Amino acid sequence: MFLGQRKAQVSMEFFVMIGVVFAIFLVLLFFVQAQNQSINELKLRTNQEQVCNVFATAVNSVYIGGSGFTAHITLPQDMSGISYTLVTDNRTGVVTANSEPVFCRLMTSQLNYTEPIPKGELDIVNRDGTIFIE
Repeated sequence: MFLGQRKAQVSMEFFVMIGVVFAIFLVLLFFVQAQNQSINELKLRTNQEQVCNVFATAVNSVYIGGSGFTAHITLPQDMSGISYTLVTDNRTGVVTANSEPVFCRLMTSQLNYTEPIPKGELDIVNRDGTIFIE
């Protein structure tokens, strides 16, 4: 009879140990998930900054280049499956994704385009000091 009780005690200790390991696993899973979300948010913000900077650099280069100067850029259709918009507001480019804006500085407010700025291949042209986005 003593042998049967010993087996039961070992089984119970085994289940307790499995429960403790499972609890630790759940806690670690929670922390990993939180870090993964943070990394995804940082990646999205980095993509927003990159799009804004590419756009601002092209607009500023065309503005400095003077009348007749043209730049060609390609804006992605989305950012890792997340849609975004690009608009300008008084010498500021604004890229918004997931309701979070990122800003970049433009050297001119003399822009002619349809809002929001289209995605894909763009020609940015300086015509007598006015920047056209086509």
